[in-house]
Amino acid sequence: MSRASGWPLVALFLGVALGLSLGLAISWGLWPVKIVNADPVDLRAALREDYLVLIGQSYALDNNLPRARQRLAALGEWGRTQAVADLAARYAAEGQAPQVVGALVTLADALGGSAVAGQPTATVRTTAVQASPTPSATTMFTATPIPQRAPTATPLPTPRPPVRLVKSERICAGAEKPGHIMVYLQDQQGVGLPNVEIRVSWATGEDRFFTGLKPEIDPGYADFEMRAGVNYQVRIGGMGSEVADGISASPCSGDGEVAAWRVIFQRVE
Repeated sequence: MSRASGWPLVALFLGVALGLSLGLAISWGLWPVKIVNADPVDLRAALREDYLVLIGQSYALDNNLPRARQRLAALGEWGRTQAVADLAARYAAEGQAPQVVGALVTLADALGGSAVAGQPTATVRTTAVQASPTPSATTMFTATPIPQRAPTATPLPTPRPPVRLVKSERICAGAEKPGHIMVYLQDQQGVGLPNVEIRVSWATGEDRFFTGLKPEIDPGYADFEMRAGVNYQVRIGGMGSEVADGISASPCSGDGEVAAWRVIFQRVE
C-alpha cells in the first residue's frame, strides 16, 4: 500500500479519536449529567446509612412507626429490619455516638428485631453508653489555689451564635409547598448539612425534626407544615443559632392560597 492510500485510514482514526475526546469533554466538563429527584434506594452506601440514621432519630422524636416504615420502604432491601439492626451493632462496635446507636436500636426494637446482629439489644445499648472510659481510682490530683482577681468594669462581648439566619422570607406566588416552613441549613461554602436537628416552637408547644430526609431537594433541607392562626419560631437545635420568628400560615389573597416561608441558616464556624 502506498503512503498516499494510507492517509484516509489515518484521517478516519484521527477523526474518531477527536470526536470521542470532544464528546467526553462536553459531557464531563461543559454539560455534566445531573441526577435530580433520585430515590433513596439509588443512594450510595454511605448516604443510605445516613438516611437510616435520620429515620431512627426521627422515630426517636415522634414515635411515628408507620411513617418510619414508609421511609424505610423507600430504601428497598436496604431498609429491612435486619439492615437497621446490623447498622446499630456495627456502630456500637465502632464506638459511634451513643444517641445514634440508641436511636437505631429503638427503631429495630419497634420493627420487631429482637436482637441486633446476634446480640441482645440491651447489650448494644450498654456498649454505646459505656463508650467513654472512666478515670482510674488511683489517679491523684493536687489542688492548686486560684489567685483572686479584682473585678473589672469592662463588659464582655456577647458571643455570636455559630449559626446565623441568612434569610426568612414569605412566599405566595409559585410557592413549592404552600403552608409549609421550608428550612435550609448550609455550611460556610453554601453546601447543605444533613442530620442536623431543627426546632420549631409556638406558644403552646414545640416540634423537632432533622435535615437530610429529602436529599432529592437538598442535603440540608427539611420542612414543617404550619397550622392556621399560629405564629412560629425556627432555630437550629443543639448548635446555638439565631432565631427566625414572625412566621405564620397567613392567606396570600382572597382565593384561599396560603403562604409558605423559606428560612435559610448558615454555619459561620
